[in-house]
Amino acid sequence: MYRFNGTLPQISQTMPLRNSCFSLVLLCLAQFALSQTYISETIYFDSDQATLRSNVLPVLKTLCVQSLAASDYEVLIKAHTDQDGSLDYNMNLAQARAKSVADFLKVQGLHNSQMTIQSYGETNLISDDDCASCKQRNRRVQIEIQLYHFQNISDALSSLETSYTTVEEVIPNPLSAQEVQFLSGLTLDIPANAFEYKDGTPIGKETITLTLKEAYEYGDMLKFQLHTMSDGHPLESGGMVQLEAKAKGKPLTLQKGKSLEISFPASEVSEGMTVFMGNMDAGSLDWEDTGSTVSIEDDSPFIEIDLHLLDSLVAENYQAPTDPSLQMIHAKPAKPKKPYPPSSKIYYGDKYKELHEKYLRKKESYDLEVMNYPARKKKWDKAVEERLRKIYGHYSAMQLEKVRSSFIRQTSRALERRERVSHDLIIKFLTHQASRKYESVDYNITLAMKTAFGKYANEVSLDYVPAFTSKTHFNYTREFLASVSIILQKLSKAVKKKRIEIVGFDDQSSLRRYVFTTTELGWINVDKLRKRIPGEMTSFALSTASHQQQAYLIYKDIKSMLSLSGTGTPLQIPKNERVRLVVIEMRGNKMFMESLDFLSGEITSTKVGSLKKCSRKDLMKAFDIS
Repeated sequence: MYRFNGTLPQISQTMPLRNSCFSLVLLCLAQFALSQTYISETIYFDSDQATLRSNVLPVLKTLCVQSLAASDYEVLIKAHTDQDGSLDYNMNLAQARAKSVADFLKVQGLHNSQMTIQSYGETNLISDDDCASCKQRNRRVQIEIQLYHFQNISDALSSLETSYTTVEEVIPNPLSAQEVQFLSGLTLDIPANAFEYKDGTPIGKETITLTLKEAYEYGDMLKFQLHTMSDGHPLESGGMVQLEAKAKGKPLTLQKGKSLEISFPASEVSEGMTVFMGNMDAGSLDWEDTGSTVSIEDDSPFIEIDLHLLDSLVAENYQAPTDPSLQMIHAKPAKPKKPYPPSSKIYYGDKYKELHEKYLRKKESYDLEVMNYPARKKKWDKAVEERLRKIYGHYSAMQLEKVRSSFIRQTSRALERRERVSHDLIIKFLTHQASRKYESVDYNITLAMKTAFGKYANEVSLDYVPAFTSKTHFNYTREFLASVSIILQKLSKAVKKKRIEIVGFDDQSSLRRYVFTTTELGWINVDKLRKRIPGEMTSFALSTASHQQQAYLIYKDIKSMLSLSGTGTPLQIPKNERVRLVVIEMRGNKMFMESLDFLSGEITSTKVGSLKKCSRKDLMKAFDIS
């Protein structure tokens, strides 16, 4: 399903139209901004230190007080160091500084789940000069906090990050037939002279402003306070749009006998959909079946670009490093064993003298071993480190070679199908293959350690293995990965350019479409009615939800979200469906929520228990908003 990327859309037009007007979008954004507050502070650290200075504690406490007073908050902690020391050391130091800040904020009452830590080390210097003041400016942690302020449940739902958009399109010549195409992929076929004022007065040549709202996911439905119910029956939704038209600020309607054809893309489609119109009687939305059928079209274009760059990649020659010897290294030096003098109470005369002389010889040898032991131990540790470097370097390289070989095999197979498969799908598939992570080493570590170190294997520290493997990744794969990245970027640009040439806009989702007509303006829903079939339906009631709460029943396998009134009236729903009950309540300016997953039919009635305080992230997770 089409997802809005968070930027204001630019309209792609197939007929001469005036520039799009986004006043309504800006108004919505302005209203949303009023419910948010952004605060930021930067604190500094001493050289080579992660301990908080005493003078920053009041600053952090103030941030905590402001955060806890808001309805919700999200904290971003960005940690930095100066350029002294190695890259690895500075990255660890930055992480330690971020942890110091996070730990202090947690003690003050902020939740760990609402904090995000980003450690940059020395990679984002304010100044790379070596002066003391410049280095001090680099030794910093930035705390950025987004505060949210809710007065009611609607405010909380409006703060969710969703894909919905509100766009206005200006039609300068309503007397001629036009096709309007939006960046989302939704198109409108408008017949000539289609609109009139609601009192039946013709509009003549007046310019028309057409407003489109789109709601495809649960988050979009929540934004617009929508649900998928018709006369108490659940609906399976394929997507909802709202169309409104105005001329000279007055609302318009379609003339009798006129209809609009609407087409919008969907990543997944379902047969048997019909068109429902939103009815707002008594201020409550209900969907009415218009009887208009919905057809499914697949107009995905065949994208064909020059793929010779992939041919060169497949032909690239690569030699993996040779297998190092895994024979056991020399024995670990034993710690010197201190000798003890003989007891004069046990041994007498010549016997004591003999044992004492023997002790003196051992003591002399022990003193020499103690003096030489650090050098011998250091030599052994160095040999161990070098052995680990070779072992992990080799097997990490082998794993990378396995991934590289697999990628080349997949590329070869994809190229064999280039005549039958659209090239944009080939590039999409290969981009996914190339994005695989390379950190894992597919190797029996225990066996390798025993082979290399024998009985000392358990004494060998693995703390520095990640550093070895990451260095190996860089050494053995940098050229290959760089060439893959460059090639796929070039081909992706070529695909995008070709797609725009063919369809007029860049939409990387599947272009399977729902196509239907409407003779009315307002909220329109492409739905499938979940009919009451004897034996396949069950009842469900939420018996104790108060009027201060809002409750929703969400289907996990179909796009359907039911709004529960809280009156206790049983709702007829299909059996054996995975559903989630979500109950939301505002107490003061804080959100509380309860979530329960179950199989419909197993539970016919439930009571709302103790709701727990929740954040926006908890709410988004409950409604499967990514």
